[in-house]
Amino acid sequence: MNPSARNGHIPLFQLFAAFFRIGLTAFGGPAMIPHIRRLVINAKGWITESDFKTGLAVCQAIPGATVAQLAAYVGLRLRGLGGALTAFAAFMLPASLLITALSALYFRYQNLPRLLLAFDGLKILVVAIVLSASLDFIAKYTRQRLDKFLALGAALAFVAKIHPVPILLCVVAAGMVVLPAPAVMPLRPMRGGGFRTPVLFLGGLVAGYALLWMTRPDLFHLARLMMGIDLVAFGGGFAALPIMLHEVVTRMGWMTQAMFMDGIALGQVTPGPIVLTSAFVGYAQAGLAGAVAAALGIFTPSLLILIWVVPVCDRLLSSRLFQKALRASLASLGGLMTAVAVGLGASLDWTWPGALLGLAAFAALQRKIDVLWVVLAGTAAWLLFTAF
Repeated sequence: MNPSARNGHIPLFQLFAAFFRIGLTAFGGPAMIPHIRRLVINAKGWITESDFKTGLAVCQAIPGATVAQLAAYVGLRLRGLGGALTAFAAFMLPASLLITALSALYFRYQNLPRLLLAFDGLKILVVAIVLSASLDFIAKYTRQRLDKFLALGAALAFVAKIHPVPILLCVVAAGMVVLPAPAVMPLRPMRGGGFRTPVLFLGGLVAGYALLWMTRPDLFHLARLMMGIDLVAFGGGFAALPIMLHEVVTRMGWMTQAMFMDGIALGQVTPGPIVLTSAFVGYAQAGLAGAVAAALGIFTPSLLILIWVVPVCDRLLSSRLFQKALRASLASLGGLMTAVAVGLGASLDWTWPGALLGLAAFAALQRKIDVLWVVLAGTAAWLLFTAF
């Protein structure tokens, strides 16, 4: 491990810069997990493999967007609460700015969906990113036959349209029965751990939302609605969309279903988790302030849960039963990622130029070319092709 990480001397600006760069190309949701792993373990040496596995299992088991939670977990490991907020904000900032800007254009001109046709090439790149990441993940975390069997079961269940949470629970339960007992993992204290940190964070949140309630009740109710959605969004960002649609369209009547689907489309062609559709909803209600309030609301509860849960999970590392559950959860995530990649690919209308673009992007990613350059070069090539 990097000596600076071990001693807690990593500057917050360095943490911000690293995760801001990842956030610029955070397409494909869980597809970014291997890229974060390579950054924090291989490139920077900030955390250990065992710490990363634990964080991934925790982020998968609690509500919220898994990849954004993982960024916060790394920051929490390195610099406590300040590191968690820094890494999380850096990862989410590019996507938040972009979807807010696109929402402003949408509600000003009302014809942005036509422009989404220009993102066909980006969707092909997303498929390549997800597929490459899923294969990387499978190769890393499902080396044994039992792990592959659990991953296959998770993938088939997801294809059968079973909710990710029951899939995860069933795979973990099966893994705790069939997987062999591993060696005990050594415990390593976490900086900023314990219950004092989340209590202070909770106190600040309560004070902030109380001030919002007194000054802008409309923004407070918007944020509260999104917070409720976040609390039940187990299984990643996509699990929140049906609940958000019911609350925003059916119960509140804030927009039509067609308009809500346009917001989802914007979320799919921008980096970051799909739950940032909340910023689109917020902009529709109260402009820029509404977008900020909704985006903060959709992430606040799950981030607080992460900060509170991580120290407890550290103590569980000495449990062989917990380690078996951890191993099974990693296998299930590999299976889910593979199923998502296949589903995304099947949803596109493939042409020979699109197939060539996808193959080239996949080959570049397999050769470990940085995803940022793959996205930039691929998008430029696609725009050049469509221009003629």
